Amino acid sequence: MNKIKIGIILFGALLLMPCNVNGQDRPMVEDLGVGTKKAPEQIAFPDGPLPVEQWVGEEFIFLPQCNSLQKYGYQECIKQGAKSSDGLPYDGTVGRVGKVLEVVPVTRSKFILHLTMTDPDEVFECTGHYFDIGIDNPAPSFDGLALVKDILLAREKYEGNTYYAARREFSTYDSKTGGFGSVKVLKYSPVKVVRVSAGTSSRSPIRLVVETEEGKQGYHEIPFSGTNAPHKPILTFDTYFVKEDPRKKHKWSKRVWEAIGEESVFVGMTEEQTRMSLGDPPSVTESISKGGVLTLWHYRGLMVTIIKGRVDSVVTTSE
Repeated sequence: MNKIKIGIILFGALLLMPCNVNGQDRPMVEDLGVGTKKAPEQIAFPDGPLPVEQWVGEEFIFLPQCNSLQKYGYQECIKQGAKSSDGLPYDGTVGRVGKVLEVVPVTRSKFILHLTMTDPDEVFECTGHYFDIGIDNPAPSFDGLALVKDILLAREKYEGNTYYAARREFSTYDSKTGGFGSVKVLKYSPVKVVRVSAGTSSRSPIRLVVETEEGKQGYHEIPFSGTNAPHKPILTFDTYFVKEDPRKKHKWSKRVWEAIGEESVFVGMTEEQTRMSLGDPPSVTESISKGGVLTLWHYRGLMVTIIKGRVDSVVTTSE
Protein backbone atom coordinates (compact mmCIF):
# COMPACT_ATOMS: atom_id res chain seq x y z
CA MET A 1 0.00 0.00 0.00
CA ASN A 2 1.50 3.34 -0.97
CA LYS A 3 1.78 6.37 1.29
CA ILE A 4 -1.12 8.24 -0.32
CA LYS A 5 -3.50 5.34 0.30
CA ILE A 6 -2.33 4.97 3.90
CA GLY A 7 -2.89 8.70 4.46
CA ILE A 8 -6.42 8.49 3.07
CA ILE A 9 -7.25 5.50 5.27
CA LEU A 10 -5.94 7.21 8.39
CA PHE A 11 -7.77 10.43 7.57
CA GLY A 12 -11.07 8.61 7.10
CA ALA A 13 -10.65 6.66 10.33
CA LEU A 14 -9.92 9.81 12.31
CA LEU A 15 -13.13 11.38 11.09
CA LEU A 16 -15.22 8.44 12.28
CA MET A 17 -13.65 7.58 15.63
CA PRO A 18 -13.58 9.38 18.98
CA CYS A 19 -10.03 9.48 20.28
CA ASN A 20 -8.23 9.39 23.55
CA VAL A 21 -4.65 10.54 23.84
CA ASN A 22 -1.86 9.18 25.95
CA GLY A 23 -0.36 11.90 28.11
CA GLN A 24 2.66 13.51 26.48
CA ASP A 25 4.91 16.24 27.74
CA ARG A 26 3.80 18.61 24.99
CA PRO A 27 1.71 21.79 25.00
CA MET A 28 -1.89 21.88 23.75
CA VAL A 29 -2.29 18.10 23.68
CA GLU A 30 -5.40 16.64 25.32
CA ASP A 31 -5.06 15.61 29.00
CA LEU A 32 -2.43 18.34 29.48
CA GLY A 33 -4.67 21.30 28.82
CA VAL A 34 -3.38 23.96 26.47
CA GLY A 35 -0.58 25.44 28.50
CA THR A 36 -0.26 29.15 29.24
CA LYS A 37 0.67 30.36 25.79
CA LYS A 38 -1.72 33.05 24.59
CA ALA A 39 -2.75 33.94 21.08
CA PRO A 40 -0.76 36.74 19.44
CA GLU A 41 -2.40 40.13 19.83
CA GLN A 42 -2.50 40.86 16.11
CA ILE A 43 -3.72 38.09 13.84
CA ALA A 44 -5.56 38.73 10.59
CA PHE A 45 -6.88 35.63 8.89
CA PRO A 46 -8.36 36.00 5.42
CA ASP A 47 -11.96 34.99 4.81
CA GLY A 48 -11.48 31.24 4.95
CA PRO A 49 -8.33 29.09 5.24
CA LEU A 50 -4.84 30.57 5.36
CA PRO A 51 -3.42 30.11 1.82
CA VAL A 52 -0.41 27.83 1.56
CA GLU A 53 1.59 30.75 0.14
CA GLN A 54 1.33 32.35 3.59
CA TRP A 55 2.41 29.33 5.62
CA VAL A 56 6.11 30.22 5.79
CA GLY A 57 6.87 31.33 9.34
CA GLU A 58 3.69 29.77 10.75
CA GLU A 59 3.76 27.07 13.42
CA PHE A 60 2.08 23.68 13.06
CA ILE A 61 1.50 21.08 15.77
CA PHE A 62 1.46 17.28 15.40
CA LEU A 63 -2.03 16.24 16.45
CA PRO A 64 -2.84 13.35 18.78
CA GLN A 65 -4.30 10.21 17.24
CA CYS A 66 -6.65 7.41 18.24
CA ASN A 67 -4.98 4.55 20.10
CA SER A 68 -5.64 2.18 17.20
CA LEU A 69 -3.77 4.47 14.79
CA GLN A 70 -0.79 5.41 16.93
CA LYS A 71 1.21 2.43 15.65
CA TYR A 72 1.24 4.02 12.19
CA GLY A 73 2.73 7.28 13.46
CA TYR A 74 2.90 10.15 10.99
CA GLN A 75 3.36 8.43 7.64
CA GLU A 76 3.57 11.61 5.59
CA CYS A 77 6.53 13.08 7.51
CA ILE A 78 10.20 12.09 7.79
CA LYS A 79 13.35 13.54 9.27
CA GLN A 80 15.28 15.48 6.66
CA GLY A 81 17.57 13.10 4.77
CA ALA A 82 15.75 9.95 5.87
CA LYS A 83 14.18 7.42 3.51
CA SER A 84 10.71 8.26 2.26
CA SER A 85 9.42 5.09 3.90
CA ASP A 86 10.66 6.10 7.36
CA GLY A 87 7.60 7.85 8.80
CA LEU A 88 7.80 9.56 12.16
CA PRO A 89 6.84 7.48 15.22
CA TYR A 90 3.88 8.60 17.29
CA ASP A 91 5.69 8.60 20.63
CA GLY A 92 8.15 11.45 20.70
CA THR A 93 6.40 13.29 17.87
CA VAL A 94 2.84 13.97 19.07
CA GLY A 95 2.42 17.49 20.35
CA ARG A 96 5.67 18.79 18.89
CA VAL A 97 5.56 22.17 17.18
CA GLY A 98 7.45 23.11 14.04
CA LYS A 99 7.81 26.36 12.13
CA VAL A 100 7.41 26.32 8.36
CA LEU A 101 10.72 27.06 6.61
CA GLU A 102 9.65 26.42 3.05
CA VAL A 103 6.84 25.02 0.93
CA VAL A 104 8.26 23.21 -2.11
CA PRO A 105 5.89 22.36 -4.98
CA VAL A 106 6.47 18.91 -6.48
CA THR A 107 3.54 18.39 -8.85
CA ARG A 108 0.15 20.00 -9.38
CA SER A 109 -1.22 17.77 -6.66
CA LYS A 110 1.73 17.42 -4.27
CA PHE A 111 4.08 19.63 -2.23
CA ILE A 112 6.74 19.21 0.47
CA LEU A 113 6.58 21.17 3.72
CA HIS A 114 9.88 21.81 5.55
CA LEU A 115 9.39 22.24 9.30
CA THR A 116 12.09 23.29 11.74
CA MET A 117 11.25 21.79 15.11
CA THR A 118 11.48 23.84 18.27
CA ASP A 119 12.52 20.95 20.53
CA PRO A 120 15.15 19.81 19.64
CA ASP A 121 16.46 21.57 16.56
CA GLU A 122 15.53 19.20 13.73
CA VAL A 123 14.03 19.59 10.28
CA PHE A 124 11.09 17.46 9.20
CA GLU A 125 9.81 17.06 5.66
CA CYS A 126 6.08 16.46 5.30
CA THR A 127 4.38 15.52 2.05
CA GLY A 128 1.11 17.30 1.40
CA HIS A 129 -1.47 17.02 -1.34
CA TYR A 130 -3.76 19.43 -3.15
CA PHE A 131 -7.40 18.41 -3.31
CA ASP A 132 -9.88 19.63 -5.93
CA ILE A 133 -7.01 20.53 -8.25
CA GLY A 134 -9.45 21.34 -11.04
CA ILE A 135 -10.60 24.52 -9.31
CA ASP A 136 -8.85 27.90 -9.14
CA ASN A 137 -7.78 27.55 -5.50
CA PRO A 138 -7.11 23.87 -4.70
CA ALA A 139 -7.12 22.96 -1.00
CA PRO A 140 -3.71 21.96 0.44
CA SER A 141 -3.73 19.31 3.14
CA PHE A 142 -1.48 16.89 4.98
CA ASP A 143 -2.94 14.76 7.72
CA GLY A 144 -1.88 14.88 11.34
CA LEU A 145 -0.93 18.54 11.68
CA ALA A 146 -2.81 21.71 12.54
CA LEU A 147 -2.09 25.42 12.54
CA VAL A 148 -1.10 26.41 16.08
CA LYS A 149 -2.85 29.77 15.74
CA ASP A 150 -6.13 27.96 15.22
CA ILE A 151 -5.87 26.33 18.63
CA LEU A 152 -4.69 29.49 20.36
CA LEU A 153 -7.39 31.64 18.80
CA ALA A 154 -10.06 29.05 19.54
CA ARG A 155 -8.95 28.99 23.15
CA GLU A 156 -9.18 32.76 23.36
CA LYS A 157 -12.59 32.80 21.66
CA TYR A 158 -14.38 29.89 23.35
CA GLU A 159 -12.77 28.92 26.65
CA GLY A 160 -14.75 30.00 29.69
CA ASN A 161 -17.88 30.90 27.70
CA THR A 162 -21.32 29.36 28.08
CA TYR A 163 -23.27 28.23 25.02
CA TYR A 164 -26.38 26.15 24.40
CA ALA A 165 -26.25 22.59 23.09
CA ALA A 166 -27.71 22.24 19.59
CA ARG A 167 -27.19 18.48 19.82
CA ARG A 168 -27.97 16.20 22.72
CA GLU A 169 -24.86 14.03 22.74
CA PHE A 170 -21.20 14.78 23.52
CA SER A 171 -18.30 12.32 23.24
CA THR A 172 -16.49 11.07 26.35
CA TYR A 173 -13.42 9.01 27.21
CA ASP A 174 -12.45 7.51 30.56
CA SER A 175 -8.66 7.46 30.82
CA LYS A 176 -8.83 5.12 33.85
CA THR A 177 -10.88 2.37 32.20
CA GLY A 178 -10.03 3.08 28.56
CA GLY A 179 -13.71 3.21 27.73
CA PHE A 180 -15.34 5.40 25.09
CA GLY A 181 -18.84 6.70 25.55
CA SER A 182 -21.06 9.72 25.45
CA VAL A 183 -22.97 12.03 27.73
CA LYS A 184 -26.47 13.21 26.90
CA VAL A 185 -27.85 16.63 27.67
CA LEU A 186 -31.16 18.35 27.05
CA LYS A 187 -31.24 20.18 23.74
CA TYR A 188 -30.48 23.89 24.19
CA SER A 189 -29.36 23.37 27.80
CA PRO A 190 -26.38 25.54 28.87
CA VAL A 191 -22.88 24.07 28.63
CA LYS A 192 -19.64 25.81 29.54
CA VAL A 193 -16.42 25.38 27.55
CA VAL A 194 -13.94 24.48 30.28
CA ARG A 195 -10.96 23.53 28.10
CA VAL A 196 -9.76 23.98 24.53
CA SER A 197 -7.01 21.72 23.21
CA ALA A 198 -5.83 19.91 20.09
CA GLY A 199 -8.33 17.73 18.27
CA THR A 200 -7.50 14.50 16.48
CA SER A 201 -8.05 15.46 12.83
CA SER A 202 -6.68 18.12 10.51
CA ARG A 203 -10.26 18.65 9.42
CA SER A 204 -11.39 19.35 13.02
CA PRO A 205 -8.26 20.29 14.99
CA ILE A 206 -10.05 21.99 17.91
CA ARG A 207 -11.38 19.97 20.85
CA LEU A 208 -13.93 21.85 22.98
CA VAL A 209 -14.39 20.18 26.36
CA VAL A 210 -17.70 21.28 27.88
CA GLU A 211 -19.33 20.89 31.27
CA THR A 212 -23.03 20.79 32.06
CA GLU A 213 -24.70 22.46 35.02
CA GLU A 214 -24.70 19.02 36.69
CA GLY A 215 -20.93 18.74 36.30
CA LYS A 216 -20.90 16.20 33.46
CA GLN A 217 -18.16 16.65 30.86
CA GLY A 218 -17.93 15.74 27.19
CA TYR A 219 -16.40 17.14 24.02
CA HIS A 220 -16.88 17.98 20.36
CA GLU A 221 -14.10 18.52 17.81
CA ILE A 222 -14.53 21.35 15.32
CA PRO A 223 -12.62 23.27 12.63
CA PHE A 224 -11.59 26.88 13.07
CA SER A 225 -10.11 28.70 10.06
CA GLY A 226 -10.26 25.60 7.87
CA THR A 227 -6.53 25.80 7.17
CA ASN A 228 -5.05 22.44 6.09
CA ALA A 229 -8.45 20.81 5.58
CA PRO A 230 -8.97 19.05 2.24
CA HIS A 231 -12.65 19.96 1.97
CA LYS A 232 -15.03 22.50 3.41
CA PRO A 233 -15.94 21.27 6.92
CA ILE A 234 -19.50 20.11 7.55
CA LEU A 235 -19.61 19.80 11.33
CA THR A 236 -18.76 23.28 12.59
CA PHE A 237 -19.24 25.16 15.85
CA ASP A 238 -22.75 26.14 14.76
CA THR A 239 -23.60 22.46 14.28
CA TYR A 240 -23.14 21.78 17.97
CA PHE A 241 -23.87 25.07 19.73
CA VAL A 242 -26.01 28.19 19.67
CA LYS A 243 -24.72 31.36 21.27
CA GLU A 244 -27.95 32.76 22.70
CA ASP A 245 -30.50 31.07 24.94
CA PRO A 246 -33.49 30.41 22.64
CA ARG A 247 -35.83 30.46 25.65
CA LYS A 248 -35.33 34.21 25.89
CA LYS A 249 -36.52 34.66 22.33
CA HIS A 250 -39.38 32.16 22.41
CA LYS A 251 -41.70 32.44 25.42
CA TRP A 252 -43.18 28.99 24.95
CA SER A 253 -44.76 26.81 27.61
CA LYS A 254 -42.80 24.54 29.93
CA ARG A 255 -44.31 21.51 28.19
CA VAL A 256 -43.05 22.68 24.79
CA TRP A 257 -39.53 23.30 26.07
CA GLU A 258 -39.47 19.92 27.81
CA ALA A 259 -40.40 18.26 24.52
CA ILE A 260 -37.73 20.21 22.63
CA GLY A 261 -35.16 19.30 25.25
CA GLU A 262 -35.91 15.61 24.70
CA GLU A 263 -36.16 16.02 20.90
CA SER A 264 -39.78 14.91 20.85
CA VAL A 265 -43.04 16.39 19.56
CA PHE A 266 -46.70 16.25 20.52
CA VAL A 267 -49.98 17.17 18.86
CA GLY A 268 -50.52 20.90 18.82
CA MET A 269 -46.90 22.01 18.51
CA THR A 270 -46.19 24.53 15.77
CA GLU A 271 -43.97 23.97 12.74
CA GLU A 272 -41.28 26.19 14.26
CA GLN A 273 -41.35 24.29 17.54
CA THR A 274 -41.14 20.99 15.67
CA ARG A 275 -38.12 22.18 13.70
CA MET A 276 -36.47 23.36 16.92
CA SER A 277 -36.96 19.91 18.40
CA LEU A 278 -36.29 17.56 15.48
CA GLY A 279 -34.53 19.74 12.94
CA ASP A 280 -35.54 20.13 9.32
CA PRO A 281 -37.30 17.02 7.98
CA PRO A 282 -35.16 15.02 5.53
CA SER A 283 -38.16 14.76 3.22
CA VAL A 284 -41.63 16.32 2.94
CA THR A 285 -44.73 15.12 1.07
CA GLU A 286 -48.21 16.51 0.76
CA SER A 287 -51.62 14.93 0.35
CA ILE A 288 -55.21 16.14 0.17
CA SER A 289 -57.90 15.13 2.67
CA LYS A 290 -61.37 16.30 3.58
CA GLY A 291 -59.80 18.57 6.16
CA GLY A 292 -57.51 20.21 3.61
CA VAL A 293 -53.85 19.85 2.73
CA LEU A 294 -51.79 17.45 4.87
CA THR A 295 -48.06 18.04 5.01
CA LEU A 296 -46.11 14.94 6.03
CA TRP A 297 -42.69 15.48 7.59
CA HIS A 298 -40.63 12.30 7.35
CA TYR A 299 -37.90 11.73 9.92
CA ARG A 300 -36.00 8.55 10.62
CA GLY A 301 -38.47 6.38 12.52
CA LEU A 302 -41.08 9.11 12.71
CA MET A 303 -43.73 10.75 10.56
CA VAL A 304 -45.25 14.04 11.66
CA THR A 305 -48.46 15.29 10.05
CA ILE A 306 -48.84 19.07 9.84
CA ILE A 307 -52.24 20.73 9.25
CA LYS A 308 -52.59 24.50 9.18
CA GLY A 309 -49.13 25.01 10.68
CA ARG A 310 -49.52 22.65 13.65
CA VAL A 311 -48.79 19.02 14.45
CA ASP A 312 -51.94 16.93 13.90
CA SER A 313 -50.42 13.48 14.48
CA VAL A 314 -47.14 11.75 15.28
CA VAL A 315 -46.60 8.18 14.05
CA THR A 316 -43.56 5.95 14.54
CA THR A 317 -42.35 4.17 11.41
CA SER A 318 -40.00 1.32 10.59
CA GLU A 319 -37.67 3.54 8.55
